[in-house]
Amino acid sequence: MEQLLEEEKSESHFLFNFHEYRLQIISCLYYICGLFIGSYFYKKTDAEYLVTIINDIEKDIPSLLCEKLAVYLLAYFFILFSAFSLIGKYIVNLVPFFFGLINGLNEAYLIMTHSFKGIAYCMILLVPYTALILSFLLLMSDKASCLSSDIFHSVKGDSSLLELKPYIISFIISASLVLLCAVINAIMTYLMVNIITI
Repeated sequence: MEQLLEEEKSESHFLFNFHEYRLQIISCLYYICGLFIGSYFYKKTDAEYLVTIINDIEKDIPSLLCEKLAVYLLAYFFILFSAFSLIGKYIVNLVPFFFGLINGLNEAYLIMTHSFKGIAYCMILLVPYTALILSFLLLMSDKASCLSSDIFHSVKGDSSLLELKPYIISFIISASLVLLCAVINAIMTYLMVNIITI
């Protein structure tokens, strides 16, 4: 009997636990949905004003840095706001959706305008940047969702005293990572645009 229980535990250890990773999976689905909607929107509208907004090719480092800092800090403060609100765990997934929307527009512009060179640019620059920022957003969204859920349960009276210190430390570390990601992305974009001429 004990051997049977140990075998069941070892089998369940190797199986994928959806409940444990459901917040990350849902955030990825929102990102993918935004990616498809952004690509489809660019393809259907083919608007010239979108090109000036999303085109990083003709920008210098200060303007790229300001743009990346503005976008990343906006996402950071939205996640922070959702972490301290009662309904934050329901609205925090808007951030991966909007990042997917922006990346979908950007990738559709590059591929439709520059064909093969646009695909190469997407693979070299946008895919690593997307992996970096998406993993960061998933971790931050997970923390925000947990804090929002804890606040909701403490307001309802279901849980005991709420411990905020680990969350605050996590969000302070996240703020420094946001700034670092923005600087790295701006520098890498500028360098890659000058190395790979589209």
